Amino acid sequence: MDTKEIERFLNLYPAGIGKGEFLQQKGEWNRIAEGITELDDILVQKMYQGEGGYTRVSEFPQMMDAKVIEFYRKAEEKWESEKRLQIKSSILPEMEKRIGQAIPLILERFRSVTSGSSVSMERNFLVKVFFWLDMLAGIFLEKGAGKLVCTGILKKQEILFCEFLTFLGIHVLVLECEGKVPVYPQRRQPVVVQVRRPERDERTRNSQKKRELSMEELASLASAVVMIHIHDQNGEVIGGGSGIMISTDGYILTNHHVASGGYSYSVRVENDDMVYQAEEVIKYNQFLDLAIIRINRRLQPVSFYQGEKPLVRGQKVVAIGSPLGLFNSVSDGIISGFRNIRDVHMIQFTAPTSHGSSGGAVLNMYGEVIGISTAGFDEGQNLNLAVGYEEINQFIRGFYKR
Repeated sequence: MDTKEIERFLNLYPAGIGKGEFLQQKGEWNRIAEGITELDDILVQKMYQGEGGYTRVSEFPQMMDAKVIEFYRKAEEKWESEKRLQIKSSILPEMEKRIGQAIPLILERFRSVTSGSSVSMERNFLVKVFFWLDMLAGIFLEKGAGKLVCTGILKKQEILFCEFLTFLGIHVLVLECEGKVPVYPQRRQPVVVQVRRPERDERTRNSQKKRELSMEELASLASAVVMIHIHDQNGEVIGGGSGIMISTDGYILTNHHVASGGYSYSVRVENDDMVYQAEEVIKYNQFLDLAIIRINRRLQPVSFYQGEKPLVRGQKVVAIGSPLGLFNSVSDGIISGFRNIRDVHMIQFTAPTSHGSSGGAVLNMYGEVIGISTAGFDEGQNLNLAVGYEEINQFIRGFYKR
């Protein structure tokens, strides 16, 4: 099997063809190792060019740590009791729907190939499925498509997981061979990726001439923060929050807890008398408490911090949001600490916020978003938390456009 044959399979055959079939190729590993290495070059380059995710594994990861095992056992219990998926990866809504439809199918397949199958065995298998979704398929869940290549000898449950991925619309190629080839090894010729893009060039120029802004200049960035009203099925307002513009195409970042309880949303933009409607959550991750909605309007997003230097305690910050419905209020403070809340890295800051600030921007003194206001403590003074820029930048990848 040469590179062209493999690539033709991955590109032309629909994922999940028939009953979730996937290719198994047995034989001398040296005969195809070179083709797999070239395949890595081709598909990694396509991934960087925005054509879907790509992952190749030579062996499946194993759950060794007790805390990891406990996390995915709780995820399985959550699914068993509420049919809600709670893993660490960002998941597009359509992918979560596919997962819900695929779980009964793969459990039925598990029963058909496992003699003496029991409820306990099925639940243990599902724990592994959720773990492997995070470890191997996170990029596919985020992008909604992709290609997975497995090299080496797979065990029964690993093969079942590959079949499970085909139910999600993911292309899977299993090459069962005795030998191994390193994943993404050094190649004779490096992968060529087009890196000269106007938006990257603009960010580079801006980073070279960054300066601290005055409070008046920082306050003017409130135009990139919106106020969100949450409506029930009857159109009644049941809550409110804030959001941050992340794309000229109308995409807005907010908290999952702001968007999750709504049937529809109305959005106000500063210096605009129109009220814009949104009826769909485009993407969400309840674990990170992040969500994206969209309105039919051109927007002017604010800059997002790229992590040139680590954030530090005592660093000045500005928060912009709509506390208690007071549209785009601006407050200042400092970073007072860094916390790990339910395995999510959070920034603790002192800039005053209140109910309605959730989903608002936390900026550094260069006018860049370093976090999104997420929570506060009513019983304390100026004890507020924000999801940090690392998680945000990963979550909005593919949507952020200035």
